[in-house]
Amino acid sequence: MAIYKQGKMALRAKKPLPTVPQKSERSKFGLVSVFLGPLRDLIDIGFKSRKKRVTSMNLAMSYHLANAVAGQFPDYEMDYPNVIISAPVASNEISMVEAPEISLPGGHQLRLNWAADLHPMEFTRSTDKVCLVCYNLNIRRFLYLTELAARTALTATVVLPRSFKGNELQVYILVFSANRKRVSKTKYMGLHTGAG
Repeated sequence: MAIYKQGKMALRAKKPLPTVPQKSERSKFGLVSVFLGPLRDLIDIGFKSRKKRVTSMNLAMSYHLANAVAGQFPDYEMDYPNVIISAPVASNEISMVEAPEISLPGGHQLRLNWAADLHPMEFTRSTDKVCLVCYNLNIRRFLYLTELAARTALTATVVLPRSFKGNELQVYILVFSANRKRVSKTKYMGLHTGAG
């Protein structure tokens, strides 16, 4: 490519085209970035960094790029069972609710039941909040409720949007402390079909 610099013509080398490995990494990065973007508020709570220059989103991106992308370039997709919204350090971890179960009884409802804690971790409290995250595969949209119910409620019912009717939902739960400084690990609850 010819350019003029200080009144003189000079040749500038063309930038080399990206290699297949570079295209592959960019494709993965774009996929994960778009997927996690709507969860930024949850990730800020779920991924706590001990390093000042490392953000919660950077930690989440690193984990998902390494562990939660399936397929071959250019046909990558998220590996949904390996998606996590929280990765607590040991000193920050609280218990997941006991024996959680999902059901879809109809009427656009999703119901979550769980049992009383038999062996709670040190910082587990009755005031902890259960968080539900649903990802609609058909319309590529998240629904999440950060304070679905208190740990001691043992059940909660959500009325799903009408747009979720008959759609496939990837479902996750996690638990926050009331002040949102402590968090449980994420529990993948499987693939479900939104009831009408």
